[in-house]
Amino acid sequence: MDTASRKILFAVLIAAMGLSSCERVDEGVGTLSEERISLADYENYKDFGAYVLHVNALGTNQLPAEVAQSAGIVRSDNRGMLNVVVLKKLETQEDQPWAGAVKVAAANLAGQYRSIDMRKVTEQDAIYYIGEFAVSHQETLVFDIDVVPENETRRLAVRFTKQFYTK
Repeated sequence: MDTASRKILFAVLIAAMGLSSCERVDEGVGTLSEERISLADYENYKDFGAYVLHVNALGTNQLPAEVAQSAGIVRSDNRGMLNVVVLKKLETQEDQPWAGAVKVAAANLAGQYRSIDMRKVTEQDAIYYIGEFAVSHQETLVFDIDVVPENETRRLAVRFTKQFYTK
């Protein structure tokens, strides 16, 4: 993947985080951990002190074709993508992208559970995690996301809800 494509992919993913509209529900997922923070409708990140966790989900058909191809993402009306970014706060410079162990479980409102395999993507100054999954029109998924930043034992755990429109 060339530098321009990488920058476009990272910009699209970060921009999509800001454009995400979420719908919060309290019931849901067989959780990876019970101690998690539910993000409100308007939130797509959580500040954990030393780290900030950003999350976003969108239909893969929203990605430009060249970006999806360069990242190995299948574009489809019935595919969703979850993006997770961990930033470590540093006093002397900007927050830095940070690696970690990322586990995600999701369930729809009917209680149908699925595990989402996340893959690490590293590009120049960016580190993010992407997982793809099947999704139906107007399906709402509740994501339980657990992240343990590299060289840490403390878990960052959030619940994030997103409704998908495939048509």
